[in-house]
Amino acid sequence: MSFRRLACAALLSGLSSTPALAGAPDAGAKKPLGDVIASPEIDGGATRVGDTIIAGQPSAKGFAELKRRGAKSVVNLRATTEPGASTEKKAVEALGLGYAQAPVVKTALDAKSVDAALAAIDAAAKPVVLHCAGGNRAAAIWAIHQTTRGGVPVEEALEAARTLGLKPELEDFVKRESAARTKK
Repeated sequence: MSFRRLACAALLSGLSSTPALAGAPDAGAKKPLGDVIASPEIDGGATRVGDTIIAGQPSAKGFAELKRRGAKSVVNLRATTEPGASTEKKAVEALGLGYAQAPVVKTALDAKSVDAALAAIDAAAKPVVLHCAGGNRAAAIWAIHQTTRGGVPVEEALEAARTLGLKPELEDFVKRESAARTKK
């Protein structure tokens, strides 16, 4: 088992023992997974888990803040037709960060877009910022990456992804795409 897989498994294995994530009373909020990066320059916020920073849409100042915090590259899951997405590459590369765009569109979720997103994450210099507009799609792709690349069981990956911004509307997508890639 690789160090990366061991680290991910160790990180996620602690989830069920965390009262906030195990369903015990917790005064209303789940404990965030990883290191939360609070910034008004990142829509929906950001959380670093291992070598991935899962985020909503950062502004130009937000990308600079993420670089200051160690980010080496960006994988943008937004389509170029989404507001502001078409100008992002130039701003990110001006900061000296690597950049890839692998659109995952909620109205057209398919295996091809998931494969492209997973390949972009795999190829990206780490730590990588994985983002969409608000964090939902980024959390979904992160969960699929954990199940298919890290060997994490899908229910554990979903539980973790919920703390990162995954909304119920994409949970079946995560289950389907994870299952399609782990059946051998």
